[in-house]
Amino acid sequence: MDNKCILLVALGYEMYGNYAFNLALSIRKYNKEIPIYLMYENTAISELTAKELSYFNGFIKAEKEMYSIEGINQYQYAKLHLFDIAEDIGVDEVMYIDVDSMLVTDIEHLFNEFKDKDFEIGCNGYYNDFNRSKENTYTFWNKKGTAVRDILIYHKINNILSQSISGLFYFKVNDKAKQIFDVAKEVYLDKNAPCMVWANGKPDEYCFNVALCKLDIIPPKRHYLFFEQAIGSYDLDYIKKHFYGYAVGGNKLSDRLESTYNNHINDLCLEFNIETRHYNKNKKDYIKERSDN
Repeated sequence: MDNKCILLVALGYEMYGNYAFNLALSIRKYNKEIPIYLMYENTAISELTAKELSYFNGFIKAEKEMYSIEGINQYQYAKLHLFDIAEDIGVDEVMYIDVDSMLVTDIEHLFNEFKDKDFEIGCNGYYNDFNRSKENTYTFWNKKGTAVRDILIYHKINNILSQSISGLFYFKVNDKAKQIFDVAKEVYLDKNAPCMVWANGKPDEYCFNVALCKLDIIPPKRHYLFFEQAIGSYDLDYIKKHFYGYAVGGNKLSDRLESTYNNHINDLCLEFNIETRHYNKNKKDYIKERSDN
């Protein structure tokens, strides 16, 4: 393998460490070599056994300032520090994947597809300020009572605003990617931005949307992972034909996707001779800051 890695984040709750292990198994099914690094804090990995932890190549303990602002934990903020983590690891290329996801093919295909890119992220649609056209199939995360255009007005940008899907994205460790992350951090820390509150803070996607718009970058309208909330309900055969994997994000899964995920876990654990199982838990039932969203 070249100097690349997959970077995962598990913070705050045991379920995220468990998700990370399940995802690691789905990666290892297709690719035995690529390094998998886990950014973590202790609670998140507390239920994982030594054998389960052995499926990761390295661990980066998250610094408190990466996910806590003014004493309030905002775990989504950690995603905006991934560039800094990648620099510390010393890699050239990174594929970030939300841990509440599973792969259904070799991730090396995507590394090859993105080899000429500095930063690549999926996108569900756009708001075009030139003709005021808007796609509503996902969200722009604008604050209740404000319009999508208010985001552009506030941030002094006049461009196409994307609905990025940050469950999987790629970046090179170079100046162009660093600029995107730096601007996204500035957006996150702006207390007056017209953004809805999500899990005690801002959605990282809002920050990426604004950063990309400020830097005149329009991501492709494409999903790399199947995302039920934006696409609809389909079976695993359909997912395998059209996507690299699937997300189980959101506060509650449909019965169909939950069954797909749990069966997938069981099959992988049997294949790798893993005795433990970490099946889905709906976030709204376990995570206080997600129960009201």
